[in-house]
Amino acid sequence: MSNSSYPMDFVSDLNNERMNWKVHLKILSIWNLHSTPNSSMVTSMILVDEKANKIDAIIPNGLYRHNFKKNLKEGEWYFMSDFNVVPQNPISRYSWHPFMIQCKWETKMVHITPRSINNYMDFIDYDEIKYAGTQEKEYVTVDHLQSPRQMMIRWRKWILTKTKLGR
Repeated sequence: MSNSSYPMDFVSDLNNERMNWKVHLKILSIWNLHSTPNSSMVTSMILVDEKANKIDAIIPNGLYRHNFKKNLKEGEWYFMSDFNVVPQNPISRYSWHPFMIQCKWETKMVHITPRSINNYMDFIDYDEIKYAGTQEKEYVTVDHLQSPRQMMIRWRKWILTKTKLGR
């Protein structure tokens, strides 16, 4: 399925002008949620390719031709194809990519060998976030380690580094 005779795309290539995408992606995070109080459950993911480009993805609740959902695991790599690329949700976005992946009936996600050993997370010292702007602080997740001195900050928007933002 991920045969080299089929060219692979990268997250940076994804847009809504084409439909036949094939990508290798690592699941950085996966969780279930209700998008609104009365809505059905959806599975959300933050995905990354080997070039460290990140994108949000959702698996709406429902039936799929390939029963892949139950086998998905954080930290694992997958070949993914037959999905929609739709505009990003401005309310609950976790990446800076202008689009997001939306699974559909035909979507395939097949486990593959790792494409990289990178964990794709950006950790910074607590002092660096102390003076962050209001907008930056809303994307921060705090991990308490052994002591407050060793506290590390994990940005929910680890998806981008300051360099990629052009800062």
